Amino acid sequence: MESALVSIIMPCYNQGEFVAEAMDSVLAQTYPCWELIVMNDGSSDHSERIILEYVQKDQRIKYFSQENAGVVVARNQAIKHAQGKYLLPLDADDKISGDYLERGVTYLEGHPECTLFYCHADYFGRINEPFGVEYKDYPSLLLGNSIFCSAMFRKEHFDLVGGYSTDFKEGYEDWEFFIRLLYHRDHVFQDEKTCFYYRQQECMNSRNDVANQRIEKIRTNIYKKHITIYNEFFGDFFSVLSERNQFRNQLEWEVDVYRQQYQKAVNSKSYQLGYGLLHPLDVLKNFFS
Repeated sequence: MESALVSIIMPCYNQGEFVAEAMDSVLAQTYPCWELIVMNDGSSDHSERIILEYVQKDQRIKYFSQENAGVVVARNQAIKHAQGKYLLPLDADDKISGDYLERGVTYLEGHPECTLFYCHADYFGRINEPFGVEYKDYPSLLLGNSIFCSAMFRKEHFDLVGGYSTDFKEGYEDWEFFIRLLYHRDHVFQDEKTCFYYRQQECMNSRNDVANQRIEKIRTNIYKKHITIYNEFFGDFFSVLSERNQFRNQLEWEVDVYRQQYQKAVNSKSYQLGYGLLHPLDVLKNFFS
């Protein structure tokens, strides 16, 4: 019986310092039936030179490039070239253990009802400690992501839900994707072994670091996009929450208007003149009181 092909999807933008280590982790796989599709997202560093060196080493590595459009577009474009039954996204600065593909394919092939396979993970680089994520159930996923991007799933399911949404270029596109992927097919298996390593760089300027600063905005956009799903699992609470947020936004707008009007009045010549005349009287009143 022919082995199932795994398409590893690696977008790369100016990660020449790390991409060789990521590709080495792919070359070290005990499961041989894979293809690595690297999409150069308009890098201006030496990433292309390093990737092309690896293309010469192994014909399973395929190289494509595009003008810089962000990781969401880069992943989607790379997956258009994928021939595998299974997909495994892997960022160009992360890495996987040598048996990750073998463990994933073995489980997914033996459990056709399973939609997504992933594992335990560690941070490495600036921080070296466990990356504690654990999938509990679908309602919990709706409240916060518990799956990292380098999970394995079927390409047919990816195509069915339409891939990664370009509405979330600022970050957390993987969370939004998992919400669609696992809707009413939320059989997830997390292997007990640590097989994924998530790099933490010295310079905290990654997309997710930036996205963490905008999490409330992104979370609200996810809620809005999938409000029918949230209502299905949580009832009218999210309708009330939506109304509350609209009221809060209106209130904040009114307060801001009043603040601007007050500041304008304070800065006016008439206010300054009145303050200059009355302030000495206030001082005398306080002195004699």
